[in-house]
Amino acid sequence: MYSNWEEQALNSLVAIKWYSVIEVIRYLDCLRLFIIMTPGKLSETYMPMLVWEDEHDVHNHGLPARKDARFPSDQVYICEAIGDWGLRLDNLALISSIMVNTNKLERKYPHVTTPGDLEQHALRMIDELRRMVQGRIDFINRQKFEARYNLDWTNGTAQVSVQSMILIESQTANNIKTEGSSSASNESRERTFSASPTPTANTKQEYHTPGEEPSNHSENS
Repeated sequence: MYSNWEEQALNSLVAIKWYSVIEVIRYLDCLRLFIIMTPGKLSETYMPMLVWEDEHDVHNHGLPARKDARFPSDQVYICEAIGDWGLRLDNLALISSIMVNTNKLERKYPHVTTPGDLEQHALRMIDELRRMVQGRIDFINRQKFEARYNLDWTNGTAQVSVQSMILIESQTANNIKTEGSSSASNESRERTFSASPTPTANTKQEYHTPGEEPSNHSENS
């Protein structure tokens, strides 16, 4: 988790919109093709949108990190409050809205008097935004996000795993010592048993011929 999340007051950024770069590129490409390829009047039903909602909920484009959820390592984001992205995307959304609601032209927007002017203006804006993507202007990845807000991530799971490994290694070492002591004791008992004298029976016997008296080695000569 981010150990200093509250200290940096990042809960205030949750409501600001963040868009993945892939999402923005897809939106720009779809809008460009929609303007160019639609043969008749542009319809709001098919108008591509970056921020859209259905009857149940507004799709979330909030901060892609929380105190206990680290900023994604495999994604790059654009924040509406960093650089010119917010204003440029808003202007493009406004132009798109006017294209399908031409009665708004009565408001007298500068340099725009006809629906054709709107379409050409929108294409120029899309081109500028695509160039910003190509130049990676104000892109935010994990490294930049954590550096920008001076965040420290502590991997609690990793710490638990390390402590578990230390405990396992300690138990293994103790088992090895115990087995070593037991083996040494057994070897000592085996050496003691082997060194003890083993009583043997006297199997040596004297033989004599029948009728012959056994010789008495104790007689005096």
